[in-house]
Amino acid sequence: MESEGQINALMDSIDISVNALDEIDRELSSYDEAVKYVRKSVEKIEEENLQMGVAAKNNQLLLAELGNLIEVLDFPQSSYLSDPDLRTEDGIKKATYAALQLKETLNVDVRFTFKCFIQFQQSSYFTLNYLCSYRIEFTLPC
Repeated sequence: MESEGQINALMDSIDISVNALDEIDRELSSYDEAVKYVRKSVEKIEEENLQMGVAAKNNQLLLAELGNLIEVLDFPQSSYLSDPDLRTEDGIKKATYAALQLKETLNVDVRFTFKCFIQFQQSSYFTLNYLCSYRIEFTLPC
């Protein structure tokens, strides 16, 4: 009978061990799920970080392109064409220089992305060109 008691004690110990192992397995599964969630979160953050890096680089390129575009389309000499002083040599030189600058501005080659903006800006410059030509036509003797 003593061996039967030892066997029952051994069986009870095995049951306790199996239950403890089941509990450890549940906790490990829970930790595994938590690690998977953290891993997916980290991957998502890395992907978003990469996308933000690409967006930042694209924004910098766009800013540089717009800066170049503004520099090309800037035409501060418009007053020399809209109201030129064609009675003096200095006025004629300024108007001539402004007309050459206007010609370069009108002939600028830009990417398709900015075509609409450029066309709007160029239309105002064409108007300026027309007004200047009209004024020259009636100011200078033929």
